[in-house]
Amino acid sequence: MIRKTLIWTTIASSFLGIVFFLLLYQEYRPIASSDVIIERVRSNQFVGDLIYPSNKAGLPVVVFLGGSGGGFGNENEMKSLALNGYAVLSLAYFKEAGLPDKLENIPLEYFEHAFDWLKTRPEVDTNKLVLLGISRGAELALLLGSIYPQVKGVIAYSPGCFILPNATEISSDPDLTASWTLKGKPIPFAPIKRFEESGDKPINYNKYIEPLLSQTDAEEYVIKVENINGPVLLISGARDAVWPASKMAARIEERLKKNGFKHKFGNTVFENGGHDVFMIKDCLPVISSMVFKKIRLTIRGQQYDFNLGGTTGGVIESKIQSRKIVLRFLEGFKSSN
Repeated sequence: MIRKTLIWTTIASSFLGIVFFLLLYQEYRPIASSDVIIERVRSNQFVGDLIYPSNKAGLPVVVFLGGSGGGFGNENEMKSLALNGYAVLSLAYFKEAGLPDKLENIPLEYFEHAFDWLKTRPEVDTNKLVLLGISRGAELALLLGSIYPQVKGVIAYSPGCFILPNATEISSDPDLTASWTLKGKPIPFAPIKRFEESGDKPINYNKYIEPLLSQTDAEEYVIKVENINGPVLLISGARDAVWPASKMAARIEERLKKNGFKHKFGNTVFENGGHDVFMIKDCLPVISSMVFKKIRLTIRGQQYDFNLGGTTGGVIESKIQSRKIVLRFLEGFKSSN
């Protein structure tokens, strides 16, 4: 009896091990670099990776802007997007780029240089230039789109509707600085309170952002999304624990409607989704949705954890469905003149 139990336990363990391996492999399997061309740009004007399918020209171009880390996008994700028929410029926008080592006083001209460089590339059609941003990168994408008419579309994952400062500090703090500058001048930002939590427990950022949503005098630091020169797609999770992305997406939609926005826009909210709703590669994201429940950021030398939020099933669904929604949105740029 004991022997039989051991045999069945071994069989069950082996089966589960195989299932785990297959789930892990299909999600994290590498994409062959031979399927795409990768050019690593390390100039004194910007730092980025241009990725595009071989022997193609005049492609719609997607500029990827990551979150508060400011670094490159996951290369497998960028390759996957390129293989769907796009040129992808993955931009680093501090540390790696020779800019400040934290998100403050980043000149928007840095991104303008990248846009201008793309005009020189035969692989790219800059009349079909789309920004894809995640979290703070979504704030940046919406802000850039509102200022630069050469941006023809914006995809914002877990977006913010406000321009935020470099970190959450009290408004009277003399060290409080702008995240972004334009023509050497800081872009006005929302006043945010200093974190009340200690660094040994996850931050609930919602309570710092939500008071802004009830203010009636926030126009100075609200992103003027109605000026974006092309369609806008918003994607968020209602259970986002990093910040109230779905509420801010609703505020963006309200502003677009109020100002008679002439382009198409979509606002998808996943009821059980969290902050992490981004995925382009074609896979079943079971492992990442189960394992990666939080992110860690260093602010003012102190490390803080942020819960991402969402149920495991909700995160899986949001990633799979958002992939379909985004690729459908981008298809419009292939067919447009």
